[in-house]
Amino acid sequence: MKSLYFKFGKLFFSSFFALLPLNQTSILASEILLANSNDDDIEEVRVKRVNKKGNLVVRFCGKLKDYKGYVEVENQKFMVKDADIVKPRRIVWKNTSLPKLRGEDISVDNLLARYKDEDRSEPLRVVDEGSCAVGILPLIIVGAGIAVGAGGSGSGSTSSN
Repeated sequence: MKSLYFKFGKLFFSSFFALLPLNQTSILASEILLANSNDDDIEEVRVKRVNKKGNLVVRFCGKLKDYKGYVEVENQKFMVKDADIVKPRRIVWKNTSLPKLRGEDISVDNLLARYKDEDRSEPLRVVDEGSCAVGILPLIIVGAGIAVGAGGSGSGSTSSN
């Protein structure tokens, strides 16, 4: 009888934890839908930092094109046209002679772009900070970890008289 109760509890908890990531993804999906409903800004900035080599790096969640404007750091303007690397997911200015910085000290308020799949007739929009969608890989890893933890039968022994 004790074994049946233990198996039921184990089944209940493994089912509970298996469904937990689905709740998190639905919340994340609704946040993404709300962010995309605002047509004025492109909320795609993933990382903005000055690394230890002195390179100013701005990374984006999605693929963008037709960049214009500038990024401002410590009252210095870094124009997109002067960037060393301009790719759909990042812009890099090399050898900026800035100290190592992250986040709020770097302003992208004057950076304009459009999505890669948009037509050139669409106006450029302001690139703003946003929350990037979580890929499916972390969800698979969490789900696999839960399954392995719940599926372990242990090495307990039973005795019957």
